[in-house]
Amino acid sequence: MVAMLLGLYLLNSAVWAYAIYHYVCLLPALIIGRKLWQTELKRTTRQYFWKITIIAIAFSGITVLAYETLGKFVISDQKTVELMVRMGWSKEWLWILNIYGFTVNPFIEEIYWRGIVFKELEKIEKPPFKHFGIIVSSFLYAFYHYFIFRLILYPVAAELLSIALAFYGAGLAVMYKRTGTLWSAILAHGLLTDLAVVALILDLMNKFPGAL
Repeated sequence: MVAMLLGLYLLNSAVWAYAIYHYVCLLPALIIGRKLWQTELKRTTRQYFWKITIIAIAFSGITVLAYETLGKFVISDQKTVELMVRMGWSKEWLWILNIYGFTVNPFIEEIYWRGIVFKELEKIEKPPFKHFGIIVSSFLYAFYHYFIFRLILYPVAAELLSIALAFYGAGLAVMYKRTGTLWSAILAHGLLTDLAVVALILDLMNKFPGAL
């Protein structure tokens, strides 16, 4: 939340938001809690990699199609482009931010949210309720992203997408727990979610040529 308030709301910079979030907020936790996740980066099977890649490509296409059909009810294209320009999403930074977004971002986020937060919560001997680790870590994950959604989505849409993201985070936690490797969650996060975001950004560029 601190990263969002400083990077996106005060500094108005996507670069600074990433930098503060990843290297000021999360990296120290990754270093301190490295014993929790270092042994969890086991290799996934080649079959899983290609399966998630094919699903990701299809998901990105469906996401763009859904956006073209229903996007006007949840987001303003014009305001989104204006926000991206204000946040420094220029042509010079476009591909750097896009590539960084679906490679480095899922790696750091999954190690933190699933490899540290979720794993620590799972260690509680007598949790208050069933699936405590999955529910709480996923809620916190979605709550953080809510401050991003508020910048670009209409009010009700921001809340609904945050709820959907909590379910998505729970799915990533279950995937990690069942496969026994963080790479499954990292690949799913990067190739499904973040790749779809890149597809939407490219779609916006086609709609507003020369805006970025």
